[in-house]
Parts: sequence; structure tokens; C-alpha cells
Amino acid sequence: MFIKLIGGIKMFCPNCGKKVSATADFCPYCGSKLDHSANEEERVAPEKQVKATGQPDANHQPAPSSSNGNGKKLGKKVPLILVGVIVVLLAAIAFMLGMRGSSKDSASTSSAQTTRTISKKNSSTSSSASRPTFNDQQKAAAILYYAKENESNRFWGELYRDALAKSTKVTVNSLPDEATEQGDGTMHAYYPTGAFFGGATGYVMGTDGQTVYYYRLGPSPDDSIDPDDTVTLNEIEQYVIDHHAMDQVNQLAGNIKLD
Repeated sequence: MFIKLIGGIKMFCPNCGKKVSATADFCPYCGSKLDHSANEEERVAPEKQVKATGQPDANHQPAPSSSNGNGKKLGKKVPLILVGVIVVLLAAIAFMLGMRGSSKDSASTSSAQTTRTISKKNSSTSSSASRPTFNDQQKAAAILYYAKENESNRFWGELYRDALAKSTKVTVNSLPDEATEQGDGTMHAYYPTGAFFGGATGYVMGTDGQTVYYYRLGPSPDDSIDPDDTVTLNEIEQYVIDHHAMDQVNQLAGNIKLD
């Protein structure tokens, strides 16, 4: 191992690494035989050997390995990468669960709305199907039943009790011009067999076929005649149904004879 120094050529002992004369056959420090047969280019200073091989000599510390530095950097990055991957996976799972829950809520809401709609339709259909169709006798009977229940004039109650017990005619008379509500102008008066009230008690249908005007006409009417009440035929029929009075109405209808 040769190195050029000021004042001559020196070499390093291959055993102890001390500087010795290039012409010496033995190392004056350790006594090792010096080999002069190697080419000068192959003889490298110990410092260069340490850098090339990474192995320490007797007087030097090992050179730091570049691979160790890279390993430390990679070692620090690996946990961060793992954390990032875990965060992304958790976010994806949360998003999928949220979408699934939203779909279930939407489907549940849609199903509930459909159920309510069907329920309303069924209820409406059931109500319509359960409501009976009133014939003319039943309409006259229902009008009398409603008046007995709701009108203050006592004649309606007396007329109801008589019609329930005996045959009753419903005669058609012309309504006096003094009436404030003419309707169709025809008075449908109730006359149970053998009964005489000294006037006419009955109803007048409106021109719309739905409005019912209740009248009690005395033997000496005033200058103007006001109806006792005004109700729609649908309201009267629904009142009968709501009060479960179809049996009474049918019994009355069986006694009513239309003139």
C-alpha cells in the first residue's frame, strides 16, 4: 500500500496500518513482513478501504451505511402509510353503510306511504260500500227520524211516534206563496191514519234534489212562512247511519205510502 507524501514515498503496514518507509522489508511497529510485489494502483489507503468496503480498520470507526438511512426513513413512513390506508378503508365502509341505511329508510318511508294510501282507499271504499242506498220511502222515513231527533217543534216527535205505529201517507201539496224558501214548491206532508194536526207538517225538496226544508204549517199561517230547519239529504242519511238507526227508518218506511 503506497501513498505519496511530502518528503518521500510511504506505505501502510497491511497488519497494523502504520506508515512505514516504502523501502522497508519489515514493519518497524509490528514486525510484519512488507510485500512490495503488488501494483501501486491496487494498494489503497486504509481510509479508502473503509469507505469502499464499510469494514473498520484498527484505528477508524465504520463508515455509516447509506442503506441504513434509507431503511430508517422507510421505517418512519410505513406506519403513516398504514394509517392512511386504514382511514380510507373506514371512510369507504362508513359511506357504504350510510348509503345502505338511506336506501332502507327511503324504502321504509315509501312502503309506509303506500300502506297509508292503500288504507285510505280501502277505508273510503269500505265506507262507500257499507252505506246503503235509500229509496223514496226510506228517504221520507229518514227525514222524519232526523226531525224527531233534532227539531224543537213537538209535532215532529208526535208525528214520528204515530208513523212508527200506523200507516202514514205522504201527500204532495203546493207550498203557499208566503213560504220564504220555495225549493221545488212541493210540500211533502205526513198524515198518519186518523191523525189531524190542523195543518201540514213535512218537508220541501230543493231544486238541487239535496236540500231539505222542514216546514210546520198551521191552519192560519202568518204573512211569511219560514222553514223550521234546512239540512242536506246526505247529512240526514249519514246521521241515520252514524246513529245505527236503520232499523227504525226501515220500520217507518214500511208504514209510509207515497201519494
